[in-house]
Amino acid sequence: MRKPLSLLAGVIALLAIAPAAAQATDVTITSFDGTQIVAHWFPVDGATPSTPKPSVMMGPGWGGAGDVNVSGKDGTAVGVPGIKTLHDAGYNVLTWDPRGFGRSGGTVSVDSKELEGRDAQALIDWLAGQAGVQLDKPGDPRMGMAGASYGGGIQLVTAAIDRHENMVFIEELGVPFDEHVGRVLGAMQGIAEELGVAGQG
Repeated sequence: MRKPLSLLAGVIALLAIAPAAAQATDVTITSFDGTQIVAHWFPVDGATPSTPKPSVMMGPGWGGAGDVNVSGKDGTAVGVPGIKTLHDAGYNVLTWDPRGFGRSGGTVSVDSKELEGRDAQALIDWLAGQAGVQLDKPGDPRMGMAGASYGGGIQLVTAAIDRHENMVFIEELGVPFDEHVGRVLGAMQGIAEELGVAGQG
């Protein structure tokens, strides 16, 4: 009769020492025009002011809200890494509900540099102020972006308008490879024109 009690005690002991799953801290970030953008913050275990970690901003596809699945290793069928995959690699993760979707305010556009692009800049500014976020210099987080479709396009838009250094973009646009390359090259040309370096070798 004592064995079930012993087994139960053992299970309770294991649960007590098991690491807790990462939990999102939901925050509301005010964008340039006053629109309230709801974001979900998942700092990686061990990220502290004395041991800061690089970060990844991960945007959803069209119509979606920010990912909050902390146990998924792969976010979607098109190869976007999940929060757990990024945590296992040592990255903080910030996801968000784009304007007009989820719990964010505003009206959706299609990865507009005047709207969603500037929302992304507000998110980056917020990220730079968090404890445990690695910075290359004050206000400049060491970070990248991940996402598919709508969440892939925002990466190019952000690259075109944002001046933060050392931003690495992980793109998944969900299109054939040759079309993907064409879009990337076209976006790079647009970025060069915006920076005033088009045609310079």
